[in-house]
Amino acid sequence: SSGINAECGVSTQSTGGMPVYNVSKAYRQPQITCKSKERKEGFLEVILDPAATKPSQSQEYAEASITESPVELASGWQREKCEREFTFSLDDNSLLSLQHCSTSQISPPGLVILTFNLVFSPGKPVRKTVNLTVDSSEGGQWVFPFTATSTPATPDDNIVIRASGLHKDSVIGIRLNSLTNSAEPYRAYMEQGSDSDFRVYPEEGDLLPMGTEGTLICVAYKPTLYGKIHNGKLIVQTATNEWSYEVQGQSPSFSVPVGIATTPLRQPSNASAGTRKNFIRQNMRKIAQKTP
Repeated sequence: SSGINAECGVSTQSTGGMPVYNVSKAYRQPQITCKSKERKEGFLEVILDPAATKPSQSQEYAEASITESPVELASGWQREKCEREFTFSLDDNSLLSLQHCSTSQISPPGLVILTFNLVFSPGKPVRKTVNLTVDSSEGGQWVFPFTATSTPATPDDNIVIRASGLHKDSVIGIRLNSLTNSAEPYRAYMEQGSDSDFRVYPEEGDLLPMGTEGTLICVAYKPTLYGKIHNGKLIVQTATNEWSYEVQGQSPSFSVPVGIATTPLRQPSNASAGTRKNFIRQNMRKIAQKTP
């Protein structure tokens, strides 16, 4: 398990009379990572120095971590009840949700540790920095940045298009709905690296709300060569979600035309039609006629 120690500092600035403590370069920015369309839970814990509410202080202690279970404190440190009050917020609630678990004072250093349950449920690939802001009721504000990263999800389905011929469009359509009760703008495209024999239409529009027949999005395949398999990936994106499909285009197979050669039968002429001539008998008659 991870440990929290006192190696990191923060720099301070004043905003409207309230000191704001931003982490320094020594701060190790934690991160939470998962695949798109999956859910990842963890414990986000931050440690701060409550004495940093005094504007005269220029270097205060602060550290944050994201782990699967609450972190272990440094040797000799203990969690005790904390009487101080803090409020907190995330600057992006579309991908993450935060639930406060506990606030404890760490003895003997006199630091405060806040523990949160953090849930990350991205609908599409993303990498962004999110800030957790902690405000003290006694004055002072701490900003803890962390990174939320999601990798591409497993494709939703496979699409196979069998071409009807060369230079002819063969089309397959899919219907998609918004994941809300209202229409949502989308963008559809073939991912970079896909074969150019594919095209998508319409490329932009609105996904119809849940419970409706959905919006029809078509993929057209127009091969230019015989016997080749083409591959691509269809991506449909909204502001918060993404669908992906592996697309395979199968062009027509080329085969050499096969015919049956025939020779016409020779028809007998009219002169030779009828009974076959006996040439021996004819010759004997001619000889008899010439004999005296």
